[in-house]
Amino acid sequence: QGAKQEGAKGFFKGVGKGVLGLVASPVTAVLKAGHSVTQGVTNTAIAIKRGKLPYDEDYAEANQILIKVETGKYSKHSIRYFAEFPIYKKTKQTEEEGMLIVTEQALLFCKSEKKLLYSSQLGEITDIAVYEGGTDDKTRQKLYHLYVYSKKNRNYVFETVHYSLIDKTYSIL
Repeated sequence: QGAKQEGAKGFFKGVGKGVLGLVASPVTAVLKAGHSVTQGVTNTAIAIKRGKLPYDEDYAEANQILIKVETGKYSKHSIRYFAEFPIYKKTKQTEEEGMLIVTEQALLFCKSEKKLLYSSQLGEITDIAVYEGGTDDKTRQKLYHLYVYSKKNRNYVFETVHYSLIDKTYSIL
């Protein structure tokens, strides 16, 4: 445009603006991102000062189960990973979910803070495997199975239609 209106002088003016914009845009974006991070840290610090800590309800539920299940047997454990898994009976999903909790020492699967469905010390797990097989009776989706083999406790199978949940749990174990 500059070349049409001002000739060579306009051309070089336009190229200069373009080069300047090419350099300035990423720098501006980085500065805006830095400002957003700083603002987030400031807001979190203010919330903590006011006694309002960031809160994860699911983590709190998993921690509550860990503290209460088996009369506090696992209360000194730290949670490394937790996830809700549906409870299946054969290939039929029940309406219930259980909480899978992996600590630094154990694998637990609890229906509630009073009902432990499965537990194994991590050192007693001899193998884990992932298989695809069957379909969920209700949704007709493929079922994925995570088999946990333990030398002291019975083996256990976690089932879900969500492969990512199985894969994440497998990688943690």
